[in-house]
Amino acid sequence: MSLKSPQMAPLFGWAELADTTGLQEVWDSAEDRTNQAMAHAFEGLDDAERAELADLARVLQAATSE
Repeated sequence: MSLKSPQMAPLFGWAELADTTGLQEVWDSAEDRTNQAMAHAFEGLDDAERAELADLARVLQAATSE
């Protein structure tokens, strides 16, 4: 959280942010590996189904955001 959403720290009761020096590369690597690991879950979708899933995810995100 300190790396991508530091403004959220107080919401979780953290008075100080963790030192995130050098963690962006680690974060990016984890994101890449997660994308590779999850790719199989979407292989069976055609382009229209992928577009629908993306649209639904955007709607869900908008409905749960401020």
